Amino acid sequence: MTANPFITGAAPRLSKVARESEENMARLSSGNRINNARDDVSGFQQLERLSSKIKSLDRAARNAAEGVNLAKQAEIGLDGGINVLQRIRELAVQAASDHYTQDDRESMQQEVGYMIRHLEQLGERTNYSGISLLDGSFIDKSVHVGFDFRDAVGINIRDARTRELGRHAVLTGATVGVDAIGRDRLQINGITIRESTTLDDTVSTSFQAGSAIAKAEAINDFSRFTKVEAYANRTERAIVAEVGGGTLDLDNYFVLNGETFSGLSLSQGSRTSDLVALINSRLDRTGVLATHRGETGIALTAEDGRNIALRTVGNAHEITGLRNDEGSDLTTASLTLFSNDLVRMADIGAGGSEQALGYRANQLIGLTEAQTMDKVNVTTRLGANMALRIVDRSIEQVSRERSLLGAFSNRMNRTVDALESAVQQAWEVRQKLGDADVAHEAAEKAKHDVIKSALSSVISQSNAQTSKVLNLL
Repeated sequence: MTANPFITGAAPRLSKVARESEENMARLSSGNRINNARDDVSGFQQLERLSSKIKSLDRAARNAAEGVNLAKQAEIGLDGGINVLQRIRELAVQAASDHYTQDDRESMQQEVGYMIRHLEQLGERTNYSGISLLDGSFIDKSVHVGFDFRDAVGINIRDARTRELGRHAVLTGATVGVDAIGRDRLQINGITIRESTTLDDTVSTSFQAGSAIAKAEAINDFSRFTKVEAYANRTERAIVAEVGGGTLDLDNYFVLNGETFSGLSLSQGSRTSDLVALINSRLDRTGVLATHRGETGIALTAEDGRNIALRTVGNAHEITGLRNDEGSDLTTASLTLFSNDLVRMADIGAGGSEQALGYRANQLIGLTEAQTMDKVNVTTRLGANMALRIVDRSIEQVSRERSLLGAFSNRMNRTVDALESAVQQAWEVRQKLGDADVAHEAAEKAKHDVIKSALSSVISQSNAQTSKVLNLL
């Protein structure tokens, strides 16, 4: 007997149709056109890449959102710091006024100390998920916001503790020389400073062009280019000798900043206080304040940094103790330079301008902690005024840091929007590539089922006919 031709042809066809029907059923049940690599080799690779991209971009979007939350937490700490700094500034303004007693200023300093400790705590304790943000350790950090290698946004948060707030390049030189800054003789941070002139100092009575006030004016005219500012410190003339006493008259007198002092008898019992009262009676004209120092000595100061020019005639030097001999002298103030960055000074041409400012040749001034928030003290008028300068720098630093964090947050928010849009687009592409066509698969399934039923019937009938033949035999 030969093989049944009906079964020989229908059986492989039935197996193929059954397999295709199962594949249709798998696509319909999963909703996916590609369930394994054999369904579509190249399409399967594309789907895997898209799936990886979607998951990575979704994670990157969450990273960016967490970056926003981190920046907000840092801003909360800095906002608290701004409030503290503003209160300290208010106290410094109050303490700078001389209608408060020393006890009043001590009380103000106590509150300032409390505020400084609170400011330090904000810097130490502000954190995000246990990560310190304001203690200077959160530098050279990044938030990964993309799919690719090193696709990240950097973030640095400056140290907001009290020993760093207000930190800048600052140095007070020796008392300035009497020589003016020459034309094209001095450079600061690569910028040539103009000459100082008598017009820069309207309060000194001699050597105006060489005063600390005039030199500070010349330097400050270029601050927008050099990023360096200057100010004249208080002029201080120390005790020379003790007040001897006697009579100041037409033959024995002294001249202080253009004002002649004569016509006073200094008795032994009150000679020092009388001389102090005499000098201070013309404070509004000389700008010089006399104070009693030591046993019977007198020190002279000019708060605004003007020159103190003194000349004694006759025996006035012995009577007042302001000089050791008859003659004249000039006392100048020192100059303080400060900047948020390094200060580089250089002489040009004949040189000597740096020494005239009270600094070394080619002086380099770096960042220092000489004037930071942890050193604020408002127990004196000078300290309160210095506190204003330190607090203002600190507020500027904190405000700048908040601005940078705000810009970072805005960038992260835009990044989140872009990443979510990219995820949505990737999902749409993946759906088009990987989703099953339900209508098509259902039609194919029905077709395969009909064919499978027909083939099964043919095979069954063929087997029945073969059985009848065998029975006849």
